[in-house]
Amino acid sequence: MLCLTGMERTVAALAARLEAFPNELHELRIDALDRIDDDLWTLVRRHRPRLVACCRPPHEDRLGLLARAHELDARWIDVEDDINDLSAFDPDRLVLSFHDPAGTGGDLVARARAMRPRAAVVKLAITVQDVAELAELREVRQAIEGDAVLIGMGAAGVLSRTHYRAFGSKWTYVAATSELATAPGQLDRATADLLGLPASSAEPFYALVGGPQVTSSPGLQVYNRFFRDHALPHTYVALVTASLQRSLPLLADLGARGLSITMPLKAAADRLASAPTGLGAANTLRRDEHGWQATNTDVIGVREPLAAAGATGRALILGAGGAASAAWRACEELGLQPTVATRSPARAVFASRVVSWDVRDEDAWDVLINATPVSGDQTPWPPDGAMPPLVFDLAMGQRSRLLDQARDQGSVTLGPMDMWVHQGAAQLSFWLGHEVTPGELRERLP
Repeated sequence: MLCLTGMERTVAALAARLEAFPNELHELRIDALDRIDDDLWTLVRRHRPRLVACCRPPHEDRLGLLARAHELDARWIDVEDDINDLSAFDPDRLVLSFHDPAGTGGDLVARARAMRPRAAVVKLAITVQDVAELAELREVRQAIEGDAVLIGMGAAGVLSRTHYRAFGSKWTYVAATSELATAPGQLDRATADLLGLPASSAEPFYALVGGPQVTSSPGLQVYNRFFRDHALPHTYVALVTASLQRSLPLLADLGARGLSITMPLKAAADRLASAPTGLGAANTLRRDEHGWQATNTDVIGVREPLAAAGATGRALILGAGGAASAAWRACEELGLQPTVATRSPARAVFASRVVSWDVRDEDAWDVLINATPVSGDQTPWPPDGAMPPLVFDLAMGQRSRLLDQARDQGSVTLGPMDMWVHQGAAQLSFWLGHEVTPGELRERLP
């Protein structure tokens, strides 16, 4: 069940939300309103069967206002658990809430057990910094009976919102619009629709796993559009974690069927897989009865655009990480002669030819591939360095100064989206077991 919410400041705006979504449960944030008058109570009386009324601190009359909503038969009254005397409220209509915006922790199981006898619904909203921390909310669910709403706030807690049923939550909060969101990491209605909620909340899911940059991936739009257009029940979400070793057991338990892996976890993904890639880096995992199977679709993402551009000769790869490893394999498969330029030669274990970063522009190359994370207004190539005839920038970003340099010198250029649609199509094919073409993803790009 979705519970629509919003920080509307006027009763008229609140009424517009209630009327726009007549079949949903709605949270009424009394504390957000600039003015509280008879118009509000008329609205409560009219929509009472589908209202969750709350008034958060530090509002000076929060108990009095909630008591009024209770008298008017609002379906649920949400009260903070710092209130000792709840005798004014019917416990069968009471949501007892604890919010921890600082993520300071504490014994959540003990807290939930103490809250359980006092209300029909126990609600915990805890800030998390890593998806692995959601395991604690799962422990809470297993420790208490009855209805609950368990939320991991922040970007790392998205699974507690999209797959709320796996946390035993009675509903999940969705903002009417992103501007009206009431908590960090809260989905808006447009995103919930893109994710196929609430129907998809109990279905297997796919996810992009890595550092905080995962939340800006084009895959969040493209993959979910693909799933919705093909009537597939899955979702694709961004998961922030610093440790695959901590996160993988939880993700498997929650129903993850496949993972996209990005920095800085590609090497760890290959090590933890039941069937590694042999490259030392994996950008894709698929779970089956044998465990996590790994592949590296970055190789296809680099190889296919280079092949289409007619790449030949000597290629210089900038960087020594997972993307560089994939680029090396792609060049070998095309018959190119790759060399790596890096500040950390010891990391380039996949390469048989390595040059110092400081001399990267002192030789003539036919192809230049940027496999470092340097993008935007920064460039990994000397500003006055001669550009090879073909330049491929793999680094995601809104702008590529490297490609600007290349175009200024008349080079043929390939950008990160050229790679992304090919690797993404190969990734979806690996997950779903049937061919997905790059064109199917390109047509769904924002």
